[in-house]
Amino acid sequence: MNQYPSPPTGGPNAYQQPGPVVYPPFVPVTATTNGTAVFALVVSIGSWFLCPFVGAILGGILGLTALSEIRKRGQAGHGMAVASIVISVAHFVINGIVLVFVLLVVTGAIAAVTSTSQ
Repeated sequence: MNQYPSPPTGGPNAYQQPGPVVYPPFVPVTATTNGTAVFALVVSIGSWFLCPFVGAILGGILGLTALSEIRKRGQAGHGMAVASIVISVAHFVINGIVLVFVLLVVTGAIAAVTSTSQ
């Protein structure tokens, strides 16, 4: 009993090797940069020059939103989102220190004026 099929007839070309397998070229998938992170960084930097408190609040909120989007979508831009949060917090800290200093100077000046006038 022969369990193998009989060889093909037809001469020397009957058993040909299959042709080479052609694969498409490898193109690495690059993660897109999150647009919210870019906008958050621009707003945070711009808040130093235009609309200080509103810009700092908006930049911080946008930075936090961008971080959550980046985690969900696997996008790039984590550093920009963190930078916008850091810039916004630094803006609030520095402006808070300046505000306290100005209030101390003004109250000291008012106290000095009222004590000399009495």
